[in-house]
Amino acid sequence: DASGGHAATGIYSRDGAAQNLGYSLDLFNEDGALVVAIRGKGVVFRTRNFEKWRESSKGEARKASVSDDFAYAAPEALGLTENERVLVAPYEPGSEHIKALVTAQNGLAPSNPVIGGSGDHVNSTHLHELGRQALFLIKRRTDIDTSGAMTMKRYVELGTPLKLKIREQVECGITFGVEQLGKTCAQIELRW
Repeated sequence: DASGGHAATGIYSRDGAAQNLGYSLDLFNEDGALVVAIRGKGVVFRTRNFEKWRESSKGEARKASVSDDFAYAAPEALGLTENERVLVAPYEPGSEHIKALVTAQNGLAPSNPVIGGSGDHVNSTHLHELGRQALFLIKRRTDIDTSGAMTMKRYVELGTPLKLKIREQVECGITFGVEQLGKTCAQIELRW
């Protein structure tokens, strides 16, 4: 509920036994009301070499990576502070998608002091920020507080362009499909 304000405190806990890798994160506002609840489950690769397993996907992504000529949207159009980085291209009204590019330089600390990550791929925090920036461009306003959900199916590679395809748009919500290298990687649902 956006009327709850920003989170002031939080509780992180692991759910179940260590091999389950479940976790929860609850964030509360200054009055103690719940404003964000995140649940997830990690993955342990016990029977495969993670780096070798990812090698072909990373190689395909490197071939499709772009040089420094990717055209990003103006920071002013997104209401970003000097410490935030633009991750999306300008939006053409009527278009069915917004292009985006997250690199090690614009997506990971120290280049972005707000968003960190493993350095191996675009993570869920980046994906939410992509959706938020795309929403601001589509709506032409930067004062929208969102809630939502995300489903991730494939890794999104750093340094390789992607598209946020507008799948559904209603009065107080939007759904993006995240596509990279011709494959659907994630779905982002934002509500306000």
